[in-house]
Amino acid sequence: MHVPQTELPWTTLIQGKNYADALTEVQRRPIVVWFSTEKHCVHQLHKVTARLGDNYWMVMGHNYDDETEVAVTISPTELHKALRYLKKENGWTMCEFPNGRDFHQAVLEYLKT
Repeated sequence: MHVPQTELPWTTLIQGKNYADALTEVQRRPIVVWFSTEKHCVHQLHKVTARLGDNYWMVMGHNYDDETEVAVTISPTELHKALRYLKKENGWTMCEFPNGRDFHQAVLEYLKT
């Protein structure tokens, strides 16, 4: 299975600061995703509406083996928790993509294997 590998500059920056400093960085975020090394699953970080507050996120995705949608975080959670929810030790690889084209090309390559 060909799992993409990328640098994680935004994620590293966000995890190294407190949320008050990170608010401006949220607007410049890349597409943050996790690829499974065990099955064909891709999960993506999504910002939840500001009505709940500025710091609520969900991780959601698709299991391509079963063709099912998956809500990884059952309810909105804080950014620092959402970024740490899927771990490398559990078979997940986190990636950042600057745009949708790069993200979708990586998913297509990932699904070929």
